[in-house]
Amino acid sequence: MTQQLPFADIFPHLHPMQKFTQPNYPILADILLEYAQDLAHYRENYLDEDRIANALDWIKQHGDLDHKTIKRIIEHFSILDFKSDVKIQTYNKQWIVWLFVIGAFILINQAIENDDINTVKSDIQTCLKNAHDYKRLWGERKGRYKGASKTNAKKAEIKKTVLKITRETNNANPAKSDDEKLIIIKNKFKKTSPNRDFPYKDSSFTRNDDANMFAQAAKHKP
Repeated sequence: MTQQLPFADIFPHLHPMQKFTQPNYPILADILLEYAQDLAHYRENYLDEDRIANALDWIKQHGDLDHKTIKRIIEHFSILDFKSDVKIQTYNKQWIVWLFVIGAFILINQAIENDDINTVKSDIQTCLKNAHDYKRLWGERKGRYKGASKTNAKKAEIKKTVLKITRETNNANPAKSDDEKLIIIKNKFKKTSPNRDFPYKDSSFTRNDDANMFAQAAKHKP
């Protein structure tokens, strides 16, 4: 049934690009009842040969195309931890939705092959739930992360400016106290960034640990 589709050897019974109806797969009745609409949407709008190849390649880099590897991927995935999990997206343009849909279909084919859904049912459901939740939540949050990226870039720019002034002040005035150096830094920062408030507390320059901006400046010499 899947001879004309790519990766038919990996999905010999039910292919992620194959249109199917629930009555043809009674062993999957509960899963298809819950996720039939999602699976149809993925097939029509998300999956193609390249995306399946990327997902399979990513799974292979973490083990075999089997239940053990997919279960391990599930256990290390947090749907809300976008800042770390989205790194999966950058690998060969991989997206987490593809990864979990393909993981689900690997397990679905295993269940059909073994005529046993019980061993893998909960992990199939978790894969499809992760795909569904990530697709929905990422759509809601991607704008926030774009905004956060801009904010972080501005913060990095300000820190770079302050470190540069701190380094110059520290090197040019070795005999002055930290309080005196801090006054010089604030004055120079005001000239450099007249429309910005000085972003650091005084303790950031006087505390006795690596968070001290003078210590950081000494470590990051030009």
